[in-house]
Amino acid sequence: MRFSNALILAISCIVSAIQGQDHSNHGGMSPTPNNNTLPMDSPCYTDPTSAACADFKMEGATLDASILSLCKAMSYMPGCSVNKICTDSPAYSAKPWCSKMSIVANVCQNDMPKMAGCKAWVSLCGNSTSVVKQCKNEPEISNIPTTAEAFGFITSICTEMNMPGCDKCIANPKGCDNISTYSDLCKSMPEMSQCKKWSAMCNATPDLPFCTSGTSSSGEPAPSMIMYFHTGIHEYILFKNWVPKSKGQLVGAWFAIFFIGALYEGFGVLRGNLESKWALTNQPSSSISLGFFTASLPRDTIRLVMRFIDATVGYSLMLVTMTFNVALFFSIITGLAVGSFLFAKFRTVSVEPKAGCH
Repeated sequence: MRFSNALILAISCIVSAIQGQDHSNHGGMSPTPNNNTLPMDSPCYTDPTSAACADFKMEGATLDASILSLCKAMSYMPGCSVNKICTDSPAYSAKPWCSKMSIVANVCQNDMPKMAGCKAWVSLCGNSTSVVKQCKNEPEISNIPTTAEAFGFITSICTEMNMPGCDKCIANPKGCDNISTYSDLCKSMPEMSQCKKWSAMCNATPDLPFCTSGTSSSGEPAPSMIMYFHTGIHEYILFKNWVPKSKGQLVGAWFAIFFIGALYEGFGVLRGNLESKWALTNQPSSSISLGFFTASLPRDTIRLVMRFIDATVGYSLMLVTMTFNVALFFSIITGLAVGSFLFAKFRTVSVEPKAGCH
């Protein structure tokens, strides 16, 4: 099914590109002349090898029309995702990768050069002998994945592991912000082989929102799934919504887990003491017999409830340690140690009952 979706996306990309060739005004930022051409009046579009064109810069109207045509047709292309970030976030407007020429290059260099919106850029910069300095001074983002590459990586990752964002992209490829989803997946599991392209892009341009700690698609931190000891703030802690987003929230989570660990030790002492007390008293009269099995209703009901609590808390603490986050790991170890220091003296038996996580 996922292979089929990938194939469908590839076919749709080809169809959109073909349609774009025939309809260069496939969507306008503002009403444009109905002439199927981008504004390309300069002779440099015809002969970009002329020395007189070295300092030529593509007109703003041509750049706007190119971006509009491309992103109206296929808004899920990585280049269009960059354009949206640059448009929505004034803080990024001065970044080199937010120049309109660079945004167009993101699509027209390797992704969809045959689309009609790429005609001006290809005419000016597509020839290796072009002398136009702007083509080299405002290039595409280094190692930015193409639309097909990004979706292919998403499909491959989601085939191996169902992660947040997978369902949306696989079910609706055209409604998926491909590069944002791909980046979010790689932030969670950066060592996956499918993330080499993302790592190369981020190494070349580390200030891209796709590479920084917050996810570019939702603005929320991307919890890690690194299976070895590591430091950091963003982790899933048992629940989808329990994800520290700052140092203060991580400290709060640390103390919450610490107290749970300490109280868990106290609960173990209480459970052991009850077992010791019951062992010294006679079996109460309220019981039920089923063949060779005899259950003391009051005591065994309490045992059932206490064991349920013990196992739930114990295995929950174990799952927190499996985040491999150093801070969270030591919050549990410290809590258990302090709990033993506080409560072990009250133990009336030398052997504690089997706990939920050890």
